[in-house]
Amino acid sequence: MERTRRLSGPFVLLAILCILLGETGCQSNSGGEADSPSSGGPQSGAPGIAGVTGVSGVAGVSGDAESEGAKGTAENAGEDAVAAIAGTSITREQLVNELMAEEGAQTLREMMLRIAVEQEADAKGIKITDEEVDQELRARSENYGGESSFYDAMQTQLGMNRDELRRDAKYQLELQELAIRSVKVADADIDRYIDEHQADFGPRIEWKLAHIVLPSEKQAQALLSRLEQGEDFAKLAKAYSTDKNTSDGGGDLGWVEADDPFADQALLEAAGELDVGQATGPVRTENGYEIVELNGKNEKPGMDAQSARREARRQVALSRAAPMADLEQSLLDKYQAVIFDKELKP
Repeated sequence: MERTRRLSGPFVLLAILCILLGETGCQSNSGGEADSPSSGGPQSGAPGIAGVTGVSGVAGVSGDAESEGAKGTAENAGEDAVAAIAGTSITREQLVNELMAEEGAQTLREMMLRIAVEQEADAKGIKITDEEVDQELRARSENYGGESSFYDAMQTQLGMNRDELRRDAKYQLELQELAIRSVKVADADIDRYIDEHQADFGPRIEWKLAHIVLPSEKQAQALLSRLEQGEDFAKLAKAYSTDKNTSDGGGDLGWVEADDPFADQALLEAAGELDVGQATGPVRTENGYEIVELNGKNEKPGMDAQSARREARRQVALSRAAPMADLEQSLLDKYQAVIFDKELKP
């Protein structure tokens, strides 16, 4: 199911800048909520960056030499340093300037858009319910094997906690509702969309798979024998798999839907015969001869009828709506967005 998404880069940059600057000025009085204009930014209680005491783990440095080198580097760092390497300090100002140069203009535009979207949604009486936010977050988490894994990944990769993700989802939904507000969608169009996208609305099964790709059937059979004798699948994948995209991760393919049209169908058929923890093969694919292991299985219920129709209507309407970039620019114009710093102008 196609969904309109905004990359979280500007949102994350805003959080980083707030932490680096250590200012409460990262808060907005819009709607009485803190941080980004639509409550999408970091909270004032966001974790800061730990003080730098030295550099460790540098290749070729170990033991006391590493400790002494790190200590010396830390002693040479100025008060405003956030890091140091090879005797050279990186100051807070340098880091902020680099971030501003890389993403500053886009982040500023994002901040203004959040204010404009919040104002316009309030003016038009658009209310996003907690249920709709929950549904949006469930959809985002589908490729992560569950909501818990999704939240952990977002915290690790983007530094966004659950509250921040909920605010971001609410903002995205408000923006979409503004985009489709005047788009008419007939019931027949909704019915047709649901009929054509049953996989998106009905119950689904997904598997957590790993594989080892080998150039010959003989080699695959040899590894299968070693697996039967109790050797570790991930270690064998790292040592022998020719799929360099997955070998370092022990052959992990992540969560794959049982009817994924982009996955190798022979591999899916073989996986469907397995119990969790089992492996089978060799499976002949376009990549070679594969051994596949089933490491997990999820059965996801389908949407209830009301939620399915609401989502189908949104998808049809979004396909007919004006480009999102046009809507965003019109909102910036309507609410008189002005950039004073010439370096932050697009």
